[in-house]
Amino acid sequence: MRLKTTAIWIIGFASVILFTSLSCDKGSTTASPPSEESTQNTEQETVVQPVQAVCILDELAFWSGPSTKKGYKNYNLKRGEIVTWLGTQETEQDDERKRKFFRISLSDGSEGWALAAYIMPNAEPAAVVDKTSIYSKNSLISKTDSSFEALDIIALVEIQDDWLKVVGRFKESPVWIKPGKTTRAEVDIAVANQAKRALAEKDRETLKEKLTSILEEEAFTDSIFIPLVQARLQELLDEERAEEESLGESDQSTEHAFPWDSSEESSGSNDQGTNSE
Repeated sequence: MRLKTTAIWIIGFASVILFTSLSCDKGSTTASPPSEESTQNTEQETVVQPVQAVCILDELAFWSGPSTKKGYKNYNLKRGEIVTWLGTQETEQDDERKRKFFRISLSDGSEGWALAAYIMPNAEPAAVVDKTSIYSKNSLISKTDSSFEALDIIALVEIQDDWLKVVGRFKESPVWIKPGKTTRAEVDIAVANQAKRALAEKDRETLKEKLTSILEEEAFTDSIFIPLVQARLQELLDEERAEEESLGESDQSTEHAFPWDSSEESSGSNDQGTNSE
């Protein structure tokens, strides 16, 4: 009798365990999948560890939110400016296209958003010192007809043997260059940015003022690009001097021409009067 009771008790206990296990399995298989909205948020809002990044477009707008409609922060990023990508990205979609934004912080700690297409994570800025050929791959046979010019600012993303993988304006199209013609000094990148913008000026007087401003900035005196800026300013001054001298010579020749022409006409008149007599 005692054995029978024990057997019944064991069978009952096993049944309870089995029922509990089945209930748990049933609960896990019937759990509702993530909603479409939560899945979409996961796709649009990615978070990674903060990393250094480089702006590769001059005058890139800095926004208070991940949208061109959420408040301009009255600041434009400069090409070559170092920022911190805070690891968050979101996508704005309208009727025309999708725009991906990175949440970034500037050197002064202010935070905002910028178009991800022009922010290169895990990179450092560099400036081109002299004309250098562009290669599509890290091999000599892949040389292209394109090149970077002096004062161009690029983002350095990888160093491999004696090759540099860099990004110019579009980070979707990295290219390769040979080392030796770039500088990563902060002062050089600053001067390259200022000089590049100044040289785009069409008005001569404005150009002279901007070049002079660069040369007068004490913090820029050690830049490798200062001789280039000095040379361009000297060219402008020489052009002006040559134009002034040319104009002066023209004025002098005009002054001499009128008396000579008048005397010739007077002489001609006298001759005609003599002949008529």
